[in-house]
Amino acid sequence: MGRKVFKQQHELAELYRLIVVDLSGHGDSEVVNASPDLSFFAKEMKQLIDYLQLEQVVLVGYSCGGWWLRSLR
Repeated sequence: MGRKVFKQQHELAELYRLIVVDLSGHGDSEVVNASPDLSFFAKEMKQLIDYLQLEQVVLVGYSCGGWWLRSLR
């Protein structure tokens, strides 16, 4: 499947501000932690949200991404 699975998300950009995240060690990003766990990715996403000063956010995760997003509640 690879990144093709995310192509449909780009249609949302017609209605919303869309930020597609490439998490550490996935896609084209570098590995910053030799053995990241789910809490690592949740913290990474929280840091991005804070850095971008986003107040209202809708998060969409696929497979494991959906799992760690649940910990952001």
